[in-house]
Amino acid sequence: MKKRLLPLVLLPLLLLSGMLSSQALVDMALYNNPTGSNTLEVRLRPTETVVNGAYSAGVVTVRFPVAMGGSLSVVSSTYGYSFAPPVGNEGGYYYYRLQFTAGIPYVVNWTSGQEYVAIVLQYSGGPANSGFELITGDSYTNANNGNFYQELDLGERQGVFYFPPCSDPDIPTVQASPTTICNGESSMLSITAGDLNDATGWQWYTGACGGTSAGTGTSINVSPTMTTTYYVRGEGGCVTPGDCAEVTVTVDPRPTGILSGGETICEGGPTVEHPLTGTGSWSGTLSNGTPFSGSTSPISVTVSPASTTIYTISTLLDANCTAIPADLSGSATVTVEADPVVSISGAADVCEGGTVMLTANVSGGTGSTTYQWKRDGNNVGTDSPTYTTDNTLVPGAYSYTVEITQASGCAAISPAVNADVVANSLVPPGINPTPASGTMVCVGDVVSATFTPGSGGTGAITETYEYSVDGGGAWNPYTPGDPITATVPMVGVNMIQIRTQRTATGIGCNSSAYNTVEWSVDNVPPTVITKDITIYLNSSGTASITPGDVDDGSTDNCTIAGMSVSPNTFNCDDVNTTGGSWNAVGGAGFPPTSEGVNIQIAPDGTPYLAYNQPSGSISVLRWDGSSWTPVGGTGIALGSISSYRSLAIAPDGTLYVAFRDNANGFKATVISWDGSSWNAVGGAGISLGIVDGLTMAIAQDGTLYVAYRDNPYGGKATVMTDGSSWSPLGGPGISAGSL
Repeated sequence: MKKRLLPLVLLPLLLLSGMLSSQALVDMALYNNPTGSNTLEVRLRPTETVVNGAYSAGVVTVRFPVAMGGSLSVVSSTYGYSFAPPVGNEGGYYYYRLQFTAGIPYVVNWTSGQEYVAIVLQYSGGPANSGFELITGDSYTNANNGNFYQELDLGERQGVFYFPPCSDPDIPTVQASPTTICNGESSMLSITAGDLNDATGWQWYTGACGGTSAGTGTSINVSPTMTTTYYVRGEGGCVTPGDCAEVTVTVDPRPTGILSGGETICEGGPTVEHPLTGTGSWSGTLSNGTPFSGSTSPISVTVSPASTTIYTISTLLDANCTAIPADLSGSATVTVEADPVVSISGAADVCEGGTVMLTANVSGGTGSTTYQWKRDGNNVGTDSPTYTTDNTLVPGAYSYTVEITQASGCAAISPAVNADVVANSLVPPGINPTPASGTMVCVGDVVSATFTPGSGGTGAITETYEYSVDGGGAWNPYTPGDPITATVPMVGVNMIQIRTQRTATGIGCNSSAYNTVEWSVDNVPPTVITKDITIYLNSSGTASITPGDVDDGSTDNCTIAGMSVSPNTFNCDDVNTTGGSWNAVGGAGFPPTSEGVNIQIAPDGTPYLAYNQPSGSISVLRWDGSSWTPVGGTGIALGSISSYRSLAIAPDGTLYVAFRDNANGFKATVISWDGSSWNAVGGAGISLGIVDGLTMAIAQDGTLYVAYRDNPYGGKATVMTDGSSWSPLGGPGISAGSL
């Protein structure tokens, strides 16, 4: 190993003395040997060869700066020594006086120019690389430590302080392992070839050769944060710093990631996002193990937590490096709400033309809500929580749903509800009357009815049943099957009625018409048929009769409840030897002139007459109890022929007159009295052609019948009846031959 020499400050002092046998001078130098150690060597070098010379004395002073600290001690000496402790710190130095041989000569055989170690010193403050020097000639040294002095062969032979020879270090060969690292990693820089020579060590720099120190030694471990070039050269000792070798460590930045995003969602679907630095492509995992990768930043990751989760970045790699925890920041909280639930209320069936409002009821989920209504799977309506059904729908079954979507991504669809459209035609219940509707019943008879259900409508269906016993004036609830007994106050046409109706509360529904059955309570007076009898007074001059005595087959539509006769007692005053007498009603011979008289008794017992006047018109008279009065004036039907007219009175007391109407082609015409005027029934001229022998009758239910000789049909009989219009009963000309 080459030795590293310390630079010395030489202050030579030339002393003149007498001539000695040897003329060699002794030069002196101070070495740090081995290089970089904490030992110093004081070496002697003769200027000539000395054979069996007597080296009897050597004196020199060593100093170093007080600021270095430490102290010197003797390790060994070739020629003996004495060692004075440091003297003061004059000028900021410690001074040590060395003396060799101590007056006892040493025989030496020295070769000219060869170095010989005189003493080895040890420094306690660390490597003795620099700062130490041999000194002489200054006042302090002269006064305190003695000057440089060498005695050989009894003569002063001090030479000079010389500098040891110095070899500059090689420019080394260096390498970095690895040459490319990630930020935060390290690379080992090593010298693979090159010698320090007399330099004390390898010095590493950054920035430039001789720039910022990066370390010392044959290898160093570096962790640059950016691509850095390192420089190294041998330094220390006697060498003059020179050129450096260099090596570059390329630093790739570690990737960084900042996680962001998160929201309140329903189950599944949101994304979290993290912008990245570094060199793509990237890959890594989230805190829950969800992997991600991508070649562009930021990367969005879809997560589907089942419950509220806070996500962070767990690992991150780019094309070159792996992130450390400090490179990863941010978090994303995904709050998971339960899926929303939606149902529809307000559904109901409607009648044709009606509408119903459906309402969407939403619970759960989060964020604003949009609505899509569907009818039978097809979109209808607008974005609204309510929907009103279409009033133009035809009858049928209709199913409705609503789909909702929330700003959070939550969605749901409701169960289907039905809002059917039914035909708006309500049919009332059917009636099963006992006896049949239209039957004439008698006082004491019983009527009743049962029902069959109606149809149609929706909503709450109600079928009502009512009865009236005053011809429909007042109505009372009726229980199906209950009997109604006819009483005297009910006498009249269609006085007992039972009706039913079907109603529905469904939207747009109407009530049905009434279905009605009715019965008339007999109001036609009995037909009284009497016979003449002859009775004889008893011995007391009196006699009596019973109704049965004079009844000759009286009849009634109903059972005759009873009969009476008046007068029923007689005495001598009543004796009529001629067989009885007639009394004039209203006087004899009225009206003054008349032809073809008809008489009828009204249900209330009032007599009515119809007759032809000489002018051909018809007049009707009423007996008011004291006189005959015209009904509707005189001459109520001009142009009639006297023998062809017929008077009839209906069960309700209405007067009817049928006659051959000369003014209308001699056809049959029927007129009725409404209480204030006579009016044609069914229009004038109800027959097909000319009629003769005309007569009229009225049934208990008020139906009109007119019979006549029908000339257009060969003079055969025709009967006309009036329902809502006149029509031949059984067809025209019903008799076998001409009348």
